[in-house]
Formats: sequence, structure tokens, C-alpha cells
Amino acid sequence: MDDLVALIVGVAAYPRLDGWTIADDRTAEDAIAVAKALRGRNVPKDKIKLLLSTQTQRDLVEDVPVGPVTMEVLEKFIAEELGVPPFDGHRFLLFWSGHGVDAEGRSEPLLVMPDSFTMRGSRRRFKCLGIDHFRTQLQGMDGFAQQLLCVNACRTPAEWSMTSNDDPPDLVPTSRNPRADKVRQARFFAADELKPVPVESRPDGLSNGFAATVRDCILSGEWPPRETDWLHRLRAAWPGLWSVGAQELDVAVFRRLRDKIRAIDRRDQWSLVNGALRQVLKWNEQPPTTSEVSTQNLSEATLIDLHARSADRLDLLMTRLQEEVFHNDKLVPDGIQRARKWPDRAALLPKRQQDLFDELTYQLTNYRVPKIMTYRCPKTMKQIVDGLPGPGPCVRVVFVEIDGPCTTQDKPLVEAMRDFWQCIIREAWQRRNCLPLLLVGHVDPDGPVEGADLCDTTAFYRDAILEPFNERRLNLVRGDHLRAWLNDVIPGDRFLERGDLEAALVTGLDESVIERVNVRMEMIVNLITARADGGPVGRHSTARI
Repeated sequence: MDDLVALIVGVAAYPRLDGWTIADDRTAEDAIAVAKALRGRNVPKDKIKLLLSTQTQRDLVEDVPVGPVTMEVLEKFIAEELGVPPFDGHRFLLFWSGHGVDAEGRSEPLLVMPDSFTMRGSRRRFKCLGIDHFRTQLQGMDGFAQQLLCVNACRTPAEWSMTSNDDPPDLVPTSRNPRADKVRQARFFAADELKPVPVESRPDGLSNGFAATVRDCILSGEWPPRETDWLHRLRAAWPGLWSVGAQELDVAVFRRLRDKIRAIDRRDQWSLVNGALRQVLKWNEQPPTTSEVSTQNLSEATLIDLHARSADRLDLLMTRLQEEVFHNDKLVPDGIQRARKWPDRAALLPKRQQDLFDELTYQLTNYRVPKIMTYRCPKTMKQIVDGLPGPGPCVRVVFVEIDGPCTTQDKPLVEAMRDFWQCIIREAWQRRNCLPLLLVGHVDPDGPVEGADLCDTTAFYRDAILEPFNERRLNLVRGDHLRAWLNDVIPGDRFLERGDLEAALVTGLDESVIERVNVRMEMIVNLITARADGGPVGRHSTARI
């Protein structure tokens, strides 16, 4: 097979680091076994870059030339030779066996070069290949559409860890290129984070079962190699396997996302409500004058239409608002007051209006106005406003949930609710009572309705705040939302997890790059929840808006 390029490295001798050399050259024997297996699969010798650091000098393995493992040699290969004939092809394989560390203060695994050295006293200067730096470069090399990285190295065993007593490590220079859409990269580590890898006394001369299984994957596995086949074989033979990439992403990462899923739950809506609360609190402490604001502006600023879908977890948004926006008992002493169900559509309009006004009044004042009192009567409004808190930093918050899309028969009720709210706000402002907030949440506002025309309720919005494009799309999750959310869970410098996480998300959402994501909250919640429970990350055919 002449379309596979392999970088095979085995480091057993560390002449400048006392106590680091591995007995019987076992880690170098790992690399030798992998190189022999590749030749057994007819990979041309000039497609294999074999680098060894051993106690016994070797010039050839089979007919493959052996080179030294130094920073200069690796830098020349990565920067000048990789991707250029003869080291060009459709597939790339990295196999490395030797000491590795997760250095203090760094966010990627480092593979220690044998030309690392001790400076003065106990201070050491490590030369390393940073896995994330290297794989990020590989992600931009779309000539290698399939990439397999197999690393047989420890991840911070205590006796080898870099400490503050050591000088900062020198990294083999590599580039950081944008991920290419065509690249499928899978990585197999012999150890999870913070775990050591044992060197065993095996009769075959190899260091452990991980190396032996990689060799066997080449000799007896599917050929050309397939990530899922290698994953199955390695996991069966080596329980300590840690794998991420094109076929698999650590379930624990998705569980971390699931635990913080509220961070992207309609961020624009959260900001809108939080801003409204801050503004109302300011007005309640320093009531505006007529020259500063009109009652029309006051009523529009205190009525927020959330435009959420039930499948997009409206209850999740409301819980988040309660915990993060309205959590202060002194400012919002009663929390969010939820009105009962949207009035029955089978009832006549006067009955629906009466039921809605009764419920709004109760949630505002904690008492019900006698039926004989009409809502157009100024006396009624004064009585309702009497139940609101007096001047000061305090807000009453009421939530009304509209069940299903607003139809033409709902329009008069929606307009009446808005008029009622304007009267309440006007009276409260004139009497210097604290202004309340009214939140309106729609359950499936764009859903199908047989035999009825939908009603546009975007009049709830304040034109100065939201652009027309956003008026009915606040429940969409976009690429910038995802990036902000991921930054809270996995910072951008955590390349090992972050790049593959983004790739898994866009794959599951049927996109190529995260910047192009524009989906319903429902899709994100379902995808993350399923994967956190161990389900696959596969492509979904889901309509966009």
C-alpha cells in the first residue's frame, strides 16, 4: 500500500537523563515491530520514517533506514518532509513509544526526546514533541484524509513529572493550521490523563500489550486500516485505552457539556430579561419623568416575549432565569409567579379575557378581584396597583405561557393582555409603585395548526432592542453561542479535547465547521444528552430555519 505515510518512533535510551533509560530497549522494540508489520503489509520502505534511540546501534530494520530521535530531525521531517514526496499519501500513521509527561502548567501531553538534558544540579531542560501542536498541524494537512495517532507513553507518573524546579520544556516547532473538513483523525493513547503506562517483561520483547496490539492491528486487522476496527481491537486488549477522534469522543467530555447545557440556553433571551430587570430596578429607585420616557415605552420595556418552543426546553430557560436572574429575594421577593394555563380556546372571548385578567391580577397581588369589577374601570386598576410593592428596589415578576401557536382567535386576547398591561404600568408609574415585569413564553409558536391562521405576535418586542431577523429566532443556537459555551467547559487552549469536541458536534449537527451551526436548542440538548449517555455521535438529517 503506497498511500500510507508512517512516522514510527521508539525511544528507549535517554543518555542525558539519569534513570530514564528503559531496560532491554523495549520501547524501541515496539517501534521496530510496528515498522516490520508495515513492511509486511507492503508499505514501501521510503514511506516509513523510522527513528530510534537505543542502547545498541541499528542502521536498518528490514530494509528501512533508521534515523536518530532528536529535535532537529523531527523538526526537519515535520516542517520540510511530511506531505512532500516520498512522504505524501492519503493516510498517515504516527506510532510513538517512550516516556511522556503532562507538564505542570501545560495543557497537552508531551513526548520526551532523548536529547533532553540536565543543566546544573537537579535542573533539567526537556525537549519534547507536543501532541496537540503536532496533531493541529496534521488537521490542516487535508492530503492525509485519514490520520491515526498511537501513543504508548505515560501521562504524568510522579517520578517523571516536570516540576517548577525544571526549566520550561522546548517543543519541536510545528504549525497550527485550520482544521480541514476532509480530515478524519483518531488518536489512541495507552494511558488516560494522569495515568502511567507499565513496561512489562514480555517474552516477545515488547514493552506492553498496547504496542503488541498496534502491531497486530497492522498484521491481522482490516487493511487499509479503519479507525473503528483499531478501536475495537485496542479496547479489547488494553483496558486502559484512551481514545478520541473521528470515531469516538470521551463520554466524560459530553457529560461535562450536559452538566453546563444551560449556558447556551437562548443566551439572547437571558440577556434580554436580565437587562429588563436591571432597567426596572433602576426606574423603581429613581422613577423617570415624563420628559425622559413615555408610558408606552415603559409598558414595552416591561413585557418580554420569550418565543420559546417546548422541545427547546422552555422550562429549562425559566429555571435558569429563576436561579440566575431573579434569585435575589430582596429584589424579587416572590420569584417568578407562574400564571395558570392559557385560557381555553373553546371559550368565548369575554370569558377568556376574564379568566386571563383574573389570573394576572392574582399573580400580581395575591388576591382575586370580585367578578363585578371590570378591568376598564380606573378603580379596578388602582386596586390592583395597591397590591404592588411601594417605591424601592423591588420587582414582581409574572410569567404567562401561551399554549401552542397564536391563531387569529388568540389575537384579540393577546392585544387585550397588552392593553391591560399598559394600564397597569401607567397606574403604577403615576402612583410611584414599583413597576412589575411580564414574561410571555410561547410553546411551539410556529407549529402547525389545522384550519386556523397564525397570528404574528412580534409586536411584543422593542424594535430598538432586537433586529427583525432575531425577533422569532431567539431560540436558535448559533456557532458563536457554542463557542462561548465551550470556552466555559473546555478552554480554547485545550486542543486535545477541544478540537475533537468541535468536530464531533458539527458532525452530529450535519455541518462542517462550528461557525456554520444554526440549529434549534432541541437539537443541541438531544445530541449532548444522547452522547453523554454513551450513544453515538452520528449525522442527523434535521431541518434548519
